[in-house]
Amino acid sequence: MQPLDILLPSDVFPPRSGGAGWSAFALARALQDRGHRVTALVPQRGGRGISRRVENGVAVVDVGYRAPNVPFVANWARFERFWPRFAQAIVAAAPADRGSLVIHGQHLQGIGAAVLAGATLGVAVVATVRDHWPYHYFNTGLHGDNVPLDHFGVAATATDLIARSGPLLGSLSVLALPYVLRHMQRRQAILARCNAVISLSGYITRRLQPLVAPTSLHPIPNLVDLTELDRVVASSPTTLIEGRFILFVGKLARNKGAHLLPEIMRSLRDAGGWATLVIAGGADARLLAEIRAVGLPVLALDWADHDEVLRLMARCAALVFPSTWGEPLSRVLLEACAVGAPIAAMPTGGTPDVLTNGVNALTAPTATGLGRAVARLLAQPQLAADLSHGARHTAETRLAAPVVAAQMEEVYRGCIDGKYPT
Repeated sequence: MQPLDILLPSDVFPPRSGGAGWSAFALARALQDRGHRVTALVPQRGGRGISRRVENGVAVVDVGYRAPNVPFVANWARFERFWPRFAQAIVAAAPADRGSLVIHGQHLQGIGAAVLAGATLGVAVVATVRDHWPYHYFNTGLHGDNVPLDHFGVAATATDLIARSGPLLGSLSVLALPYVLRHMQRRQAILARCNAVISLSGYITRRLQPLVAPTSLHPIPNLVDLTELDRVVASSPTTLIEGRFILFVGKLARNKGAHLLPEIMRSLRDAGGWATLVIAGGADARLLAEIRAVGLPVLALDWADHDEVLRLMARCAALVFPSTWGEPLSRVLLEACAVGAPIAAMPTGGTPDVLTNGVNALTAPTATGLGRAVARLLAQPQLAADLSHGARHTAETRLAAPVVAAQMEEVYRGCIDGKYPT
């Protein structure tokens, strides 16, 4: 088949990025392995002008921009002001022959610019929705950063601003409500102009159905490069840990369930379990003190590169995943499946799309239940081994690069052939 030209505007990209950036990178590499020509375009806050680099074989165009550290003004600078300039960079990166060109925006900055560039070039645009940005200003789908909410109307949005900032600052934030509402309208209008929308999981698909035509929605998960991951985890981690350890990977944010770690460890202790908790995602003195007060050891890695985290995943006695928000489909879980980690997770959002209790993970809806699940993994080696094999099988059959990249390629060719008009 004819190779495609794929421009991949992505808000974040390696070498320093979270799961979303590594998902974009893995997609770029997988598409290149199938013979396609891929260029990633990445905003660089604080940078000037345009520069080019190659990141592990992927051509990258960095586009600098400035945004002040002022609430709402920073948002406007990142999006409304920057979208046209970012779009110009995308247009400049396009090949002269556009017959096989697709623009695939990975996040909100990239998708907004992709739509503008697609209109200029007359080519199809694909968008991947990785969180709740189409219907929630703060992207989490959590009211006040705590309560899941299906619909953010005017009243919910106003009270969300107050709940997040407190009575005084929150009341001042309400003055920005007209901008917030207009900005949300722009987000949804941008999504409606995309030829195809990748929704990652059945959960996100259902959330997007009021905003996107059903024929344009494609629930395709992020992919994992099993060959590359196997190569990485063949080496030992450099982090020194005595005895068995359980692993938490992610930002120390409430929606990721970091605040539940003390309760999880207390439940683990009460169930007779003992292991060191390793936190790969930051260090918070108060959180660490609460965990140590339980009587179990904890080690916080303020920064660990992606390969080191993978090596820790491959050797942990359990990966604990206490995400409390509508998790679209976490890359942490996909990579944990790929390296065969025994997983204990909360079944939130799109997590049940890949994890089935007793087949490739243990799932529990509460922190106490999650602690008990970890205790079972520690106490029952055969159970841990069986779930490990189940997780790897899931990665091989559903998440592997050749499987997912073929699905993505089908969407691209359908867009080029006019199968998904806006």
